[in-house]
Amino acid sequence: MLVDKFILPEGKVYMCGHSLGPSLKTTSGAVAGVLQDFASYGVSSWNKSGWIDLPYTLGAKIAALVGANPDEVIVCDSTVVNLFKVLKAAMNLQKGRNIILTTDDNFPADLYIAQGISKVKYIKTDEIYENIDETVAVLMLTHVNYRDSSVLYQIP
Repeated sequence: MLVDKFILPEGKVYMCGHSLGPSLKTTSGAVAGVLQDFASYGVSSWNKSGWIDLPYTLGAKIAALVGANPDEVIVCDSTVVNLFKVLKAAMNLQKGRNIILTTDDNFPADLYIAQGISKVKYIKTDEIYENIDETVAVLMLTHVNYRDSSVLYQIP
């Protein structure tokens, strides 16, 4: 039975299934294996233990769940973490430019990330072109409205 694979609080119904969900009984052994690999190989563990390929290996295993081919899915950081990384990298490439230009209807979490990285200038969707100048390092747009799934605009 699937439930027997987890460590569950006795006498309780545990309905939490996200990152704070119940631990598998095999977790401590898996963690010990990773620690042993690191102790044996150090940073070389990324290649010797195959860690470097795990995003692709895991993606291939779950691809069928979303109707994709095994080479079309990758497991990686969250959208929020990836947005932070791409905005930081883009800002670093644009020396002398310090503005992240975005629309005022962008997803709130995306705006918080941008605010933590640089100055943010908020505009209306129809004001994009006239606001791109030598101070703008990044134009951050959202194609689909997070509130109702409508397409916000088409870039010609």
